[in-house]
Amino acid sequence: MRILCQAAQSVRNERGNHATRKPAKASVNLFEKDGAGYLVVHTEKSKGKGEKFALKANLNRCLAKFVHEGKLTIEFKEPSVNIMISKADPGQLKKLLSAIKTSFEGKTLVGVGVLTSATNKPVKIGKTTKINILSRDDYKTKLSKKSGIPAELEEFRCHGIGMKQIDMRLFKLRHLSVLDMTRNNLTTLNPKLFQLRLKALILSDNKLDERAFSKLKSSPIAESLQKLDLSVNKLHSLPSLCHFLKLSSLIIDKNIITRLPTRLPSTLTSLSARENKICFTEFPRFHKFINLNLSDNPFSMLHKFKVDTSKIPVSRTLAQVAAAKILKHKLQINPRKVPPTLNNLLESIRFCPCGEPLSDRKRMFLSGYDVRKYTSDKDTVAPMANNFVIPQIEFCCSNECFVKFSSTLQFEEDPPEPNSEDGMVVD
Repeated sequence: MRILCQAAQSVRNERGNHATRKPAKASVNLFEKDGAGYLVVHTEKSKGKGEKFALKANLNRCLAKFVHEGKLTIEFKEPSVNIMISKADPGQLKKLLSAIKTSFEGKTLVGVGVLTSATNKPVKIGKTTKINILSRDDYKTKLSKKSGIPAELEEFRCHGIGMKQIDMRLFKLRHLSVLDMTRNNLTTLNPKLFQLRLKALILSDNKLDERAFSKLKSSPIAESLQKLDLSVNKLHSLPSLCHFLKLSSLIIDKNIITRLPTRLPSTLTSLSARENKICFTEFPRFHKFINLNLSDNPFSMLHKFKVDTSKIPVSRTLAQVAAAKILKHKLQINPRKVPPTLNNLLESIRFCPCGEPLSDRKRMFLSGYDVRKYTSDKDTVAPMANNFVIPQIEFCCSNECFVKFSSTLQFEEDPPEPNSEDGMVVD
């Protein structure tokens, strides 16, 4: 029996003081030689056969109060050390404790099923679930062809080493949940990336544009991703994210984005789009945020730039009517099983301020969107200097809604500043 755990060693002196080593990943096992039992502790830094401790009449006590939590402390007489085991399997630890007691009494452990035939250090101790790469040397050492990438890896972070592509070996990992490629030179993304069921994807400070995400739509990653960071890239627009089922945090700061999507994932509660080129928003009025940061955008949309759509003849297609009905009745659909035309309409559909999905865009006006009313964060940043109200394009489902909301939500433009020269107002 070999127990994978964390182990720390404390050396006792005559005065009762302890010098304790930091806990490390370890492997603990028992073996017998000439009828005497021994406890062997291997750590990642152990050399040869690890540290061996005799058990027969060589124990002061075993502190087993928290063995059900995977913790056990063994006090040896010679040498004067304490072995502190933690993060072990409680069932295995109880068997080990029973075997230690048997061996302490001088009885054999043969036939008990706890002895190991080999005393050499195991090839691998514990599981490697996280890897952080901060330099080229790190990359060569931790991801060499000899060591490979651990199959159980859950988090991979690679910062600032100029990577132009994501390592293909990562696409084979079933347990990978966090991928962080901050400050590299990525310009394209392998479509296999979107087949991973990640919880967090961080691609900040690279050279990605919207073409890199052409295969993102309806991919398996949409079912699991909770955080997406695309800040400091070269995005002019965002990929469709409305089919993402768990996305709660989206960071797109410092890009060249001019418009935000008209339809957002219902789970999205945190959006940061600082320092882009956004002139107006089109958020559904029923969508509430916890954090919303739109600071340092121009928001230059004015009433005079608005197009009058009231006299444009509109003929609704069957797909437009179907898209509106799907959203109105909140029907769950698989985007991979519906026609592309319907999919595109579902992604770009607008909502009336009353919440009704629109199958046409006939009644339009420029409204004011007060970010404080749609966020729960008391420290919300004002998007326009000290002004919390930004221009938003609205479409209405009926003449009644148009009359009602165009009067109550109308965007109030700041009056133009008078021309002045030497302190005198010029007509």
